[in-house]
Amino acid sequence: MEPGHFAGKSGGNNLNELASGPGLIRRAKHSIAAGEPSSLATLPDFNTHELFAAVAQGDALATSILEDGRNAIAGLLTTVLFALAPHSIVLAGGLCTQNEWFVDPVRDRVREWMPIPELARVPIERAALWDKAVLYGAAELVS
Repeated sequence: MEPGHFAGKSGGNNLNELASGPGLIRRAKHSIAAGEPSSLATLPDFNTHELFAAVAQGDALATSILEDGRNAIAGLLTTVLFALAPHSIVLAGGLCTQNEWFVDPVRDRVREWMPIPELARVPIERAALWDKAVLYGAAELVS
């Protein structure tokens, strides 16, 4: 049986490949290697910031890959809302460095896709501690 999108392994169309920075980059590189045109093909190596810049310039491949990631996370969050009805959802990770690139579009999709108005209003925000979270954790360990 194929585990589908929720498989934790690298490679293929699992959630980690669809909606993580390293996964998006791997998918873009694989598509470019398979001959799909992209402005990213001119870069010897690229990261998510360059992927976002390519999206801003209208690169079709970069846009498609980012849209797949946004849709995957929005679909997962819609399912989480149905199953658990949390009071809030906090997103973190490299894709969430700028709200407009990932958090806002994901939140908009969840609001659109969620048919239960109360659940559609559950706050979906970017982590407030962001890169300081590791420091707070380390400080807690030594105290």
